[in-house]
Amino acid sequence: MKQVTITIIGAGPAGQTASLFLAKQGIPSHLIDKETHPRLKPCADIVTGKAMRILNDLDNQLPIDEALTNEYLPIKGTLVHLPKNKTLNIEFLPLKNLEHLPTCFALPRANFDNWLYQKVKASPLIELHENTVITQCKRDEKNKEWIVFNHEKKAFLRTKLLVIATGSNSSLPFTVGDLKRNDRHYAVGIRAYFRNIEENKDFPQHPELFLDKKLFPGGFYIAPFSNGTVNVNIVMRSDILKKKKINLNKLFYQFIEENPTLKKRFNNAEQIGNLQGCALHLGTQSRPISGDGYLLAGDAAGLIDLISANGIPQAMISGKLAAEQIAIALQKNDFSAAVLKAYDRKVYKLIQNDLQLGRILSPFLGYAIFSKLLFYSLGFLANRQGLQMQIQKLLYTRNVIKTLINPMFYWRIIRSSAPPQ
Repeated sequence: MKQVTITIIGAGPAGQTASLFLAKQGIPSHLIDKETHPRLKPCADIVTGKAMRILNDLDNQLPIDEALTNEYLPIKGTLVHLPKNKTLNIEFLPLKNLEHLPTCFALPRANFDNWLYQKVKASPLIELHENTVITQCKRDEKNKEWIVFNHEKKAFLRTKLLVIATGSNSSLPFTVGDLKRNDRHYAVGIRAYFRNIEENKDFPQHPELFLDKKLFPGGFYIAPFSNGTVNVNIVMRSDILKKKKINLNKLFYQFIEENPTLKKRFNNAEQIGNLQGCALHLGTQSRPISGDGYLLAGDAAGLIDLISANGIPQAMISGKLAAEQIAIALQKNDFSAAVLKAYDRKVYKLIQNDLQLGRILSPFLGYAIFSKLLFYSLGFLANRQGLQMQIQKLLYTRNVIKTLINPMFYWRIIRSSAPPQ
């Protein structure tokens, strides 16, 4: 049985980012994945500005790599559709100090992961183990190591440190990290790719979010790609799905058929492949993401933003910070929980703004009166001049709570909300 120092399980954005940042510091690692890239992964397929910054930190040539830029579609904003044909257009701000890069881009997740995977394969410091299913990791307290078992229940290797980056569907974050599952902090998402959907010609580089009481708390989302196909997905919180006994696959097609705008635009649409789904581990509660000899990263750590359902930037941020903390642990030759605990603080501090708004709203989302108030407020503000700047301030602010309790924020909204033209 092989004896190694650092083992990363899961070759998605979190695991690959961790291995690449370790390699950048001259630190070898073993990267294990149950499949071979390219492989499908249900996702909203949007890579945000924070993920672009991580790529730039890794290598400033990565964000302008032609193998990437020739495939993606730059995204300029999001169009939010509300009941009664009302809309909100939220334009994205340029990346500060990286204005030459798009704020966001759309690209099928399989393509993005595979592009990053080629960088991993090119590194002599990363030993890859593909098509290797890990079912269990047992702690050897005497030797302060983890024994990693494969699907044949055979000991695959021994390692001083584990990085669990297996996503939301794996059991490893719960057995290694001893997490507890709570449906209020989970969502379910399903998606399918389509071609021949009628384009929104007024907003060709804008994903579209459809909000409706039938889907709340959740939404229906369309992301366009550069080749004319689109990602169509629907997300709802797990506890609401169970409480209302909703069949999400059925609701997916039902919502298209019953929404007048979507029905018209999907009239000649052709679905590519089947519906695919996955669980989303929401970042709506703080939880320990490290311990003796292990770190949790990405979706395995429960870092998905409730508002956008996006997890790629948080995954890459946690991957980078995991590599930095591992380097510190190596210098000290100490992989104890006490040393690794700093990772938790750094991750939550850096992604605080991504998760704050979702954490504030999460306790109220299951109540009908709250949804009515929210839809009324959004409907009142829709299509009003000057509102976009105030929404941008909320989305880009460093401290959401401080902004929301400031009376001046609401005064500016009132002043800027001139009646629709």
